[in-house]
Amino acid sequence: MACKQLAVRTSGISGLGLYADEDIKQGDIVMIWTFDAYNISEKEYNSKQDNHDPQMIATGVRYVGSHFLYTDMKPRYENYINHSFNPNVLYHCGICFAMRDISLGEELTTDYTYLLSEHDNEAFIDGKTKRLVKGISANECLRQTATQLLKILPKVKNNQDSVVKIHCELPMENSQLSSQISSQLSSQLSSQLSSQLSSQLSSQLSSQISSQLSSQLSSQLTPTTPTDSDSDSDNGRDVLEFEPTRILVRA
Repeated sequence: MACKQLAVRTSGISGLGLYADEDIKQGDIVMIWTFDAYNISEKEYNSKQDNHDPQMIATGVRYVGSHFLYTDMKPRYENYINHSFNPNVLYHCGICFAMRDISLGEELTTDYTYLLSEHDNEAFIDGKTKRLVKGISANECLRQTATQLLKILPKVKNNQDSVVKIHCELPMENSQLSSQISSQLSSQLSSQLSSQLSSQLSSQLSSQISSQLSSQLSSQLTPTTPTDSDSDSDNGRDVLEFEPTRILVRA
């Protein structure tokens, strides 16, 4: 899904390429690869590639960890972006960020190292550098893209512009779906946290009360010489007093 105005034209690199049809600021979200995409394991992805599955070869990319994404074969902007070892777009966990300011009419490129599997059949030679373009491990991919993203974001003065624009450009049904998903996630998180906190509180309270009861009962069962004040205390009934305890709950 494009989050900026983009266009497909003849590439200066190879075949068709993806171009910016407006100025794009550093840090802006350019595309979201996960939109209308399907999830598949890396093992399944490699197996389908071994069997020359055209859909997997044409559209498959790493998502995060050992998960991959693929889409149907209809034209999508994402599938027209070309490779470069000096790209202007960073692919990180299914989202494409502008690595620097991109001018209207400039071709968009990304590093295919982060799209391919470590055992990908689609490794190729970069035309400009003559270097082999191949995938890397899931952990190394996440480490490298996260490091690059952290270098970009502090330079961005106003990240909210791209977020608002994405929200406004989504069709109404997608906006409603996003709201529903957000509500469901909030409900699930609330339920999980409540359950975890209740369990932790119950365990800690039980332990603390047991310890206090044991200590106080032990003290009271020790023989002592009664005094007048003791016999008049609370109509002769023993009273257990608990010291207020600060409970630390670790998330």
